[in-house]
Amino acid sequence: MDAAFAASRAFDRFCEVAGLSIGRVSLPADKRRIEHLERELGLLTESARSAAAMLAGIDALDAFTTISDGVLRADFCAASTLLNDAGTVLRAAVKRADGE
Repeated sequence: MDAAFAASRAFDRFCEVAGLSIGRVSLPADKRRIEHLERELGLLTESARSAAAMLAGIDALDAFTTISDGVLRADFCAASTLLNDAGTVLRAAVKRADGE
């Protein structure tokens, strides 16, 4: 019987550390916090999705295909690389948020 109680305590401790509330009643404040965080996550995901779409729109305009007068080639290449990298990061964030 002592082994069963020890196993139960160990499982309870594991659940506590893991943030699981198996067989426990969650506090209303905890539920509100979880709901708030879920809403925030949804807003952040939609923001990332919108920003990725904006970068895709910029790319589709082909506005950055020629170097304007007075712009250094290295600066132009750096700006293009930064835009591409931003798109890559945002697409990865959206995929992660979508569970892919």
